[in-house]
Amino acid sequence: MKSPLLCAAVSLFLFVLLSGCSKTSITDTWKDTSFQAAPINSVLVLAVAKDQLARRNYEETFVKALSERGVKAYPSYRYAPSDPVKKGEIQAAVHKLGAKYVLVTTLVGVEKETQYHPPRTYVAPRMGMGYYGYYYRSYEIVHEPGFYSTNVKVQLETALYDVANQKQIWIAHSQTMNPNSASDVIQSVIPELVDAMKEDGLIL
Repeated sequence: MKSPLLCAAVSLFLFVLLSGCSKTSITDTWKDTSFQAAPINSVLVLAVAKDQLARRNYEETFVKALSERGVKAYPSYRYAPSDPVKKGEIQAAVHKLGAKYVLVTTLVGVEKETQYHPPRTYVAPRMGMGYYGYYYRSYEIVHEPGFYSTNVKVQLETALYDVANQKQIWIAHSQTMNPNSASDVIQSVIPELVDAMKEDGLIL
């Protein structure tokens, strides 16, 4: 027989498990309506990050995703490895590669929100017993204690620049909920950004 305490523990575990799964959404995008050169072709990808391993992981993952869409993309860390990256390095990389666009992602902020979930009591149906036992004990009162949960929101801004005139032509803001690591953010946000670029007509 399942005790009320066990039922409460299982419910709490499932809540924590579900709330711990990261999910990215694009909150808004902007595109310069005068930009007529899409779809874009060659792009230098730059992630602004203090963690250089995270930077390389982000840039390589984005380059791979864009390459799968037929875009020539290059990770900037190979050509501008300094921390912080110097403007001259980016300019030299753009010239060397012949890149026509630069895609820059920066961390806007990390927000933490603690929420209290009050205790609750409900009636849980019982299954798998004989007909009389089922009738006699068909329902069981379950008490769940109150608990706190913390949601973490990672917000990024990704902007696309036209090298020819140094003009910003596209911006996207994203938020990732409850990531377990920087890698988790990367794996979650990049597919969403690529889809947003496709939806806005920047890539095929």
